[in-house]
Amino acid sequence: MRYLPQLDSLRAFAVAGVVIYHLGLQSPWGVVRWGGAGVELFFVLSGFLITGILLNARTKIEAGRETRGGAVRLFYIRRCLRIFPIYYLTLFVVAGIGIGAARPTLPWHLAYLSNVYFAIHGWNGAISHLWSLSVEEQFYLLWPWLILFLPKRALPKVILGAIAIGPLFRLICVMFGVNEIAIEVLPFGCLDLLAFGGLLAWLRANGQTQPRWLPAAAAIALPLAVVFETLRLYEMAASPEIVLGRVARGIFFGWIVARAADGFGGVAGWILELRPLAAIGRVSYAIYLFHNFANELARKFFFYALAREFPEAPAAQRLITVGGTLVAAAISWRYFEGPINRFKERFHSGPTPVHEPAEVAR
Repeated sequence: MRYLPQLDSLRAFAVAGVVIYHLGLQSPWGVVRWGGAGVELFFVLSGFLITGILLNARTKIEAGRETRGGAVRLFYIRRCLRIFPIYYLTLFVVAGIGIGAARPTLPWHLAYLSNVYFAIHGWNGAISHLWSLSVEEQFYLLWPWLILFLPKRALPKVILGAIAIGPLFRLICVMFGVNEIAIEVLPFGCLDLLAFGGLLAWLRANGQTQPRWLPAAAAIALPLAVVFETLRLYEMAASPEIVLGRVARGIFFGWIVARAADGFGGVAGWILELRPLAAIGRVSYAIYLFHNFANELARKFFFYALAREFPEAPAAQRLITVGGTLVAAAISWRYFEGPINRFKERFHSGPTPVHEPAEVAR
């Protein structure tokens, strides 16, 4: 899969939605949940890119240039090198300092079971954003085996089946009274978003870079998503949004991802190709990891290092939080993630480079 520059900028928009949500800023009339939308865009984008990487590997397997076992091993080596170092370093730092509930809940996060913890115990402050990273890792445990080992003719049916599992799982949970956090964070409840990105990657690999039905579906999906969210917001009906809201948003975000992969033109294309925006997208994984810890870290820094009270003005707090997160992410990429990422490039099965997703989602 060749480098697709506008997708980096989509990551910037996705992580911005999550940061805006955790800053406590609301959308007009409250009908857009910035954080949820950002994570869902990340999921669709991740499913698209990961499936594209795996389909590229499958092409090499079918051409006799790679084995299935070698492709799986390569996939996990590269994923581990990209994801684990900064993730575990961040966990140990925030647990050591004592940020939020990071220390008492550390075993859950070390095992990438944050989402299971929240499904059982509910949200828990500064560590709550880690749930989506667990969903991503759980997706990685399953998806390569399906894409690389199933018969080729079975792939579209399996991908469509995975898409159907999401709303079906959420419907069953609603019928049995499962708590809404569990419905939101458990992997089967997110699978339609990831798999829909996978479907778009499969269509692209088979010559349909922009499926004809997708723009019309997106035009219907967006107002439906707003209707579902409005019904839930004003407590008129929560179930339709819980079951179908992600379907609608996933279709809309899928259209955006597919268009950006081809390259938006006009004003949208100009925006998505702005270098500062793409630069933020490239460090979006670290931004996602750090941002929810930044406020408490800044408070400790002001108290212990500067011997001053942390500013009480919300605008000042937000400026410090966002600015500190961006600086920390840039430093992390320059001196930690970047060198490891370059080392990761030593592990490849052929001369064609791939452009892998930043994990965030989230």
